Amino acid sequence: MTRTFVLLVALCVAAGCLYGHGAQAQKEKSLSADLTFLFDCKGDAYPPSDGDIEILLMNEQFRVLNKVRLAKEQRIDYPFTMNIVAIDNQRRRIEFDGVPVWAGTYSVRLYTPPPTRHSSDLENDLLVFVSKKLGCGVRQVERHDNGEDAREFFDELFKIAEGWFRQAEDMQRPPI
Repeated sequence: MTRTFVLLVALCVAAGCLYGHGAQAQKEKSLSADLTFLFDCKGDAYPPSDGDIEILLMNEQFRVLNKVRLAKEQRIDYPFTMNIVAIDNQRRRIEFDGVPVWAGTYSVRLYTPPPTRHSSDLENDLLVFVSKKLGCGVRQVERHDNGEDAREFFDELFKIAEGWFRQAEDMQRPPI
């Protein structure tokens, strides 16, 4: 089995479990991003700079994990062209994603703990950064709210994200 196949199977199994398609009947879980949008990069703006994205997120006091870079360092095939995850001490999570099927098109999602209290400054910073600093076109901007009933699911997903950071640290630690 190739590493890619194992990774894809793991992703599918995780997605099925998270969204209530496991062996046991579970109540439906859903969580909407506070802010979500697509952006298109063409010409000189393609591909967008991972480094610039990481610097923005670190300047906003987020811990940043570039999963595509980590996969390349570990010589693991990875199905994304961009997959940057960032979390902070306020338990906010930001994701920048791109897939090869839609070359030049990327997505951004910002989540905050429910009930939603929009981080207007951060939301604006993300939109301005993508359009001005990266030079990409922004489209399909949506803002959503989550009620208190989404808190448990948010907590589950945030713990998973924290686990990605621990795994990345373990993968980068030299062997004993």
